[in-house]
Amino acid sequence: METNFKRRLATQKREDKEYRTFGEEKSGDAWKFASGDYSQGIFPQEFGTPHLTGLEKRTPRRLEQVENLIGIEQSLGKMMEQLINESEKRPLIFFDFGGGIGLSWCRLALQFQDSIKKGDVKFIVSNIEQGFSPVKAAELRLPESEQKIVAQAVDAGLVTYIEAELLGNDTKEANSLRQYKLGPDSSTPLIANTDLIHARMSLIHTEIPEFHYLRLLELLSDCGIFIDSSLSKNSPAPPNPENKTMQRHKNQLMAAAQQYVMENLDLTQVSAVEAGPRKDQKIAANVLKKNSTEAPDVWA
Repeated sequence: METNFKRRLATQKREDKEYRTFGEEKSGDAWKFASGDYSQGIFPQEFGTPHLTGLEKRTPRRLEQVENLIGIEQSLGKMMEQLINESEKRPLIFFDFGGGIGLSWCRLALQFQDSIKKGDVKFIVSNIEQGFSPVKAAELRLPESEQKIVAQAVDAGLVTYIEAELLGNDTKEANSLRQYKLGPDSSTPLIANTDLIHARMSLIHTEIPEFHYLRLLELLSDCGIFIDSSLSKNSPAPPNPENKTMQRHKNQLMAAAQQYVMENLDLTQVSAVEAGPRKDQKIAANVLKKNSTEAPDVWA
């Protein structure tokens, strides 16, 4: 067990260093599956739930609807709206962990731009690539209509992109999300202050996901909710996994990590939709939320 962890930790450090230094020339390939468009699956009919309730038939977007919210974006938007309307906390922080270009976050930010401009909400996307430019990456990876969405959100200051990872402490190589503070005066911490966290293929692909899990969930506020839409109902593992023994070992550790955070961070796993047209349907994504009356209903 210990040997496996040390080997995985060394691999993680090596891969993180490589990702940080991809740069402009390689950004397109480096973030091939990280457009941050959560209304679509990452791979055809395999990974990433377009809807919280599973891999349903995808809803095509017509060009004139390119800014509209579809699928899981609608779910996220409804939960964000409830937090804005019912929570007294300000500013609320909506965080896309490892979000790449952040296309869905840009769409959502455009929907909530009035609240953002009033200072009621902050939309955050994290990456670990040094000097990552969402606009340049969008030019490499996205059609022109979607490039415009990213450019519009970034130019208007609606989405903040940060270079940070789940380290315990800041290092010379990267900032720690646990120590990260937002705002011009760096006065708003992410830890214990983040109200909605979304992740897709940003924890599951790491070599040591069980090590990172607690650190990510520690960011949640007292009314926080966490949605990981990586997994489909068809397959619980990423493509090209390690050998079956190692994968089974990691799955066991992740199950233990989830049990630990639920018990120690006052979280509940939500297994069925709580509001919306799909109410009571089984949730395919992994959703955890604080045991608080201020936590939003899971809408789908």
